[in-house]
Amino acid sequence: MRVSFGKNSAKNGIPKSRVFVCVALFSIFFLIIAYRALDLQFIDTEKAFNYAKKQQVGYLTLKSKRGGIFDSVGVLIASSKRSHSAYLIPSDIEDPEQFSRALEKIAGFDYERILPLAGKSNRSFIWLQRKMPEEIFKKLKKADLKGLAFISEQQRVYPQGNLLGPVVGFADTDLRGIEGLEYSLNRHLTGKGIKVRVKRDGRGGSMLFHNPNVLERTSGADVRLTVDSDIQYVVEEELKKGVERTGAQSGSAVLMEPRTGRILAMASYPFFDPNRFTDYLQVEQRNLPVWQAFEPGSIIKPFLVAAAIEEGLVSERTVFDCENGKRKIGSTEIRDSSPHGKLTVTDTIVFSSNICSSKIAELAGPEIYHKYLLAFGLGAQSGTKLPGEHRGIIPRPNQWGRIELATISFGQGLTVNALQMATAVSAIANGGYLMAPYIVESVADTGGNLIIRRSPKVKDRVISYNVARTMAGIMEQVVERGTGRRAAVRGYSVAGKTGTAQIARSAAKGYLKGEYVSSFLGFAPVEDPQMTLVIIINRPKRFKYGSQAAAPIFSAIAKRTLGMFEVRAASNGSTLAEKPFSMPDLHGKSVREVAQWAGQAGVNLRISGHGFAVKQTPSAGSLIKKGLKCSVSFSGDFI
Repeated sequence: MRVSFGKNSAKNGIPKSRVFVCVALFSIFFLIIAYRALDLQFIDTEKAFNYAKKQQVGYLTLKSKRGGIFDSVGVLIASSKRSHSAYLIPSDIEDPEQFSRALEKIAGFDYERILPLAGKSNRSFIWLQRKMPEEIFKKLKKADLKGLAFISEQQRVYPQGNLLGPVVGFADTDLRGIEGLEYSLNRHLTGKGIKVRVKRDGRGGSMLFHNPNVLERTSGADVRLTVDSDIQYVVEEELKKGVERTGAQSGSAVLMEPRTGRILAMASYPFFDPNRFTDYLQVEQRNLPVWQAFEPGSIIKPFLVAAAIEEGLVSERTVFDCENGKRKIGSTEIRDSSPHGKLTVTDTIVFSSNICSSKIAELAGPEIYHKYLLAFGLGAQSGTKLPGEHRGIIPRPNQWGRIELATISFGQGLTVNALQMATAVSAIANGGYLMAPYIVESVADTGGNLIIRRSPKVKDRVISYNVARTMAGIMEQVVERGTGRRAAVRGYSVAGKTGTAQIARSAAKGYLKGEYVSSFLGFAPVEDPQMTLVIIINRPKRFKYGSQAAAPIFSAIAKRTLGMFEVRAASNGSTLAEKPFSMPDLHGKSVREVAQWAGQAGVNLRISGHGFAVKQTPSAGSLIKKGLKCSVSFSGDFI
């Protein structure tokens, strides 16, 4: 169309104002292009070079070396090693069919899969295989195929195989933590990425330089655990034997230092090997001691009794009528596995009477019993940051009727996990303190600078020293003459409690017939506890009771590990008796009783006055050692 700028332009249908606007815009656009060209070619050649470089060179970030995970003495649990990845450069492949046949012949790659990839001539980068086996890499490298290139990457490996597998978890091909500590500590374990130059071809594709220029690299932090690999190995081995002996579905175990809360072993069976994580279903990767919530059964009874004694409601000598093994509460009948007449509180635990336990619970009432369950750490997260932890369920006391109070007294109608039970029984073993459990000792960067440092932490005093020692004595009798006799270890004193709980139906009320969780918790030696240990056996087909299924596993583990504590103490220049322990409350004790305690504890006693103890130094609950001087004042006016 011809455009006139004369008088007739309006007649042609184009207003003059619109024409002038169009011309002005075209002129401005032309001037901008001209200035840009002048700027690039004559004014700033460096800017022009950088602009062209951006169009031709980019960057690809590869994962740097991931930090290692070590046990308490430096044994390597998880590390990273260099591996090789192969990629195709289809634009360089002259004969895709011949190239694909060669890969099939040399390394067994699927011809039908490779051919369409090799034929994409408009592409310059396609992964062939990430982190391939070394023997495959060597074969392909030797073949020197045009259109095939390699780059080094980091690969996660677990030198100890299944040892501590579910606890450590795993990292995927891209070194991202997916499960376990690999997941929860991913931020610390992950280093700063490696940037490599990427050249873009004329078609806009990309191709890695065959000798990538590494611009930045910072390794991840190293993690040190509280776990002792030697103890972990024993726990896993004996747990496996026990699960197989009973024909059980699975099992778990937690071994802890009662005075510190340090977790020395945490095991699940069947095992999980993170080197082969793709071979397992997700449910098979679970860390059972924190993931599985179960009804505890009779292993809850020591905590009920501890609460009742602490509140002054009963003593270990208080007697209850067990009604010959049957008791009706409303329309519900509860039973003992063996009928009993009258039992003391001690024998209620020793012979595991449900009926007498229900009567002790009635004395305490829902509010008090609930308070102590929470105080012992049940129904709450442990604070270890282990992924997948189930906090369990402790019903509110306003939901407890008479029958609920009774069933909760013997461990039904609430759920816990194994780590919670290990932490709770440690409070009895250590003299009444609830310790914060922990499994990560420290996290340090490549320069050795500490990012995280954990140390023992007292969460609360749950029960007094005297009540804790009373409970230890009661639980020792469980092993000496009660349901826990199979947990005994020759040469050591052992305290513990058995448990056998029916498994609740998941989709309906009631319990599965013949399906049980069998358990045992305990500690040793009683006079100077070095370890607490909880064993959980799920759905045993043979030897279904805790006394049959779990107690023997406790014994086998304790027999092999208690000697390790002695060796460790000796290597540190000390003996077991020289470790700190809690000063008891001597208030109201006679001179003879205090003197007897001092002789057993190995402390130097200074006595003033006569009658009953009214004042002591150090105060009750203080940490003391063998050889320390203790002063106790006595008065005949004690009430």
